[in-house]
Amino acid sequence: MNNIISEIESNKIDLEKKVDYHLTVSKRLNDYVSSDSLWNTLKYETGIQAVFQLMDKGIYNPNLRSGAWNSAMLSGTVNSFDFKQLNILSDIYQLQEEGPKSVWKVIAQALVATDSYDPKNAKRLAHMLNTAFLQLHYQEKSLIDSYEYALENLQTSN
Repeated sequence: MNNIISEIESNKIDLEKKVDYHLTVSKRLNDYVSSDSLWNTLKYETGIQAVFQLMDKGIYNPNLRSGAWNSAMLSGTVNSFDFKQLNILSDIYQLQEEGPKSVWKVIAQALVATDSYDPKNAKRLAHMLNTAFLQLHYQEKSLIDSYEYALENLQTSN
C-alpha cells in the first residue's frame, strides 16, 4: 500500500505543476482564435508552428504513473486490501485513464495529424486544442480532488 500511496502523491504533485499551465494555454489559444488582429500577429508556415507559439512550455503533458497499482494487481496484493481501499484505488486509476490520459491522447493525435501541418488549418487546430486543453485542465482538477480524497482515506486506514 505504501508504494501505491507514494505513486498517488507523485502523480498529484505532477498534476499540480501542470494544471494551471493547461488552463493558461487554453485561454491563450482562445484569445488568439477569437481575435483576428491577435491571430494575424503570428508568423507560421504550418499549423503546428502557429499553435506552439502560444505554448511557452509546449504541451507539458501529464506523466501519470500506475506501476505500483499494476504491480499490486498482478501480484495479488490487492486481495489484502479492504473493500473501501480497493474501491478508492480502482476509481483513482480508472479516472487517470479515462480523464487526463484520454484527453492527452486526443491532443497528441491532433498534433501528429497530417492536416495539422497545413497552414490553412492552423486556426482550426488552435480552436480544437483550446477545447482540449480546457478539458484537460478540468480533468486534472477533478483528479487532484480525487487524489486528495484517496490519500486522506488511505493514509488513515493504513
